[in-house]
Amino acid sequence: MRENSVRDKSIAFAKRVVFAYQYLCKEKKEYILSKQFLRSGTSIGANVAQAQYGSSRKDFLNKQYIALKECAETLYWLELLASRGYWFQAEYQSLYDDCEELRRLLSAITKTTRNTMQRDPEFFQIPKETLNNSVSAEQRIFCPIRAVLKMGNTSSIPAFPKLSSEPKSSAVSSYLIIQSFPNS
Repeated sequence: MRENSVRDKSIAFAKRVVFAYQYLCKEKKEYILSKQFLRSGTSIGANVAQAQYGSSRKDFLNKQYIALKECAETLYWLELLASRGYWFQAEYQSLYDDCEELRRLLSAITKTTRNTMQRDPEFFQIPKETLNNSVSAEQRIFCPIRAVLKMGNTSSIPAFPKLSSEPKSSAVSSYLIIQSFPNS
């Protein structure tokens, strides 16, 4: 099995965040800031995990950016908690160093992915052979709307659906479901 450094480190960091939260609640009786710290600190790993199963490179990049922003927010809460005297210097520095290491990893991942996407824009277009009439009637193709419209000629797409004016969730609105029908 391939090692996934950022995933492993984000899980280990999330465990430390949970322990730190429990410490802050039990020993220091701090509930407000520590809850924010818990949410942002554990969200890093959750977004990294979601990115692994992204539906596209763009989705992967988006989830990694969210994890990066959560990491920056966690650093903020760490600093705020330290400024209020809730941490010993060694505890603070250890958590800060781990979070900063995650931030650097996520920053490198997002930068590399973004650069790869900019160098290879054709990667995100749908192959024309996928959209021709040879696609079976049962097969559904999920594709970004922009990729279909970039190809220009939508007449070759069987049963190109009309977009409804009803608002849809953001997860669904950026995708079309194209179902091919047998030629009649």
